[in-house]
Amino acid sequence: MDERLEILIMDYLAGTLSAEDQQEWDKQLEAGNIKPEDIKVYQALMSDMGKIGSTGPSEHLSKKFYTMLDEQIRSSNRSTILDQLASFLYQRGLSRGGLQAGYSLIILLIGLGTGYMLLGKSDKTEITALSSEVKEMKSMIMLNLLEKESPTARIKAVTLTQNMVDVDDEIINALFSTLTNDNNTNVRLEALDALVRYSDRPMVRVGLIESLAAQNNPLVQLGLADIMVLLQDKKAKDALQTMLESKDLTEDVREVIKERLNSINI
Repeated sequence: MDERLEILIMDYLAGTLSAEDQQEWDKQLEAGNIKPEDIKVYQALMSDMGKIGSTGPSEHLSKKFYTMLDEQIRSSNRSTILDQLASFLYQRGLSRGGLQAGYSLIILLIGLGTGYMLLGKSDKTEITALSSEVKEMKSMIMLNLLEKESPTARIKAVTLTQNMVDVDDEIINALFSTLTNDNNTNVRLEALDALVRYSDRPMVRVGLIESLAAQNNPLVQLGLADIMVLLQDKKAKDALQTMLESKDLTEDVREVIKERLNSINI
């Protein structure tokens, strides 16, 4: 989702839409660019941020975020991008501990690319360092959303990887865990779709092949069978052959696997 739409949703939920923003909100809502399920996802995340901020020892995400922010601000002797972001929040009357401030700041960090365009190419060292922080923030949000009870929130978590230039092993492992263990078929299919984008990585190729043996959902099995054809790997063909011998397959899946085996030219 576009950063501007994310900020609109957060301001709407916080009740801070200006008259101009309200017009934009109505326009985007009418155009279908903002959907009810999107609002529910951010509402749930805001609620969770509020809980994180009030429970003390369990506030892992919030504490880590603000610790990183404070360290960055204290480590600089001049006005940094982070100072500007914090100033922006304070000018809007938001407390550092408030859930809106926390999430709004995360949204601003995620959209930092826009800020880079406005600031030009000065102080590249600082921006490079901050880019690393942005990447970690995205990962933290994604991992946090994956723990939600709402399937819509977990799907949102998986789709966040589409906007990540690079993902680390922790994210890959989280996607595989979702593919194997999530109790919602649509979430598992989204995780599968996300993983296939990284199928050029050896660990992902191996993981996808090994996932065949762990799947019992027909739709996920069919999705994996198609990916095995895409991989064109002997181990993938062997895994499909082993799967074909299983007595638990539905007849429809069995027929599709036979067809896919013929499409792997290894």
